[in-house]
Amino acid sequence: RPFVVRESSPADPHVDVVVTWHCDDIDWVEKIDRALAPIITLVLLHKLDDSDLKEPRCRRPAPEIPPINVTYVRLPNQGRDIHSPFAFFSHNYHALATYTMFLQADHHWFVGQWAKGFHGFASNDAIVNELVPLALRKRPSFLP
Repeated sequence: RPFVVRESSPADPHVDVVVTWHCDDIDWVEKIDRALAPIITLVLLHKLDDSDLKEPRCRRPAPEIPPINVTYVRLPNQGRDIHSPFAFFSHNYHALATYTMFLQADHHWFVGQWAKGFHGFASNDAIVNELVPLALRKRPSFLP
């Protein structure tokens, strides 16, 4: 199913934060710095099948976090999390933001403090709150 976040690219600078969400707890989005509201769009790709809706944790409504623009999209639960970037780009390539950040809804072990000398993050909101301003300040072509 096609989904379009917007018809044209937003004013530069702007960051789309695309979150692949199954039935995870995503209360962390409420901790995203509201000062980022003019420059981010939070895109929640809620990957569910009808069978998932039997679980109360899968029926949670999408969070509303004014003044941050939240776009909610329900997708079939297929292709694991790697499906999300492909689906997002294939339907929104015509209107991309300056930067696009992809996150799993659940805090992935890889972004934590797991290796000496590696700057990890305690939570997904910490990732957004640090890396969005960093990307806009440094303007890299790629930020891993």
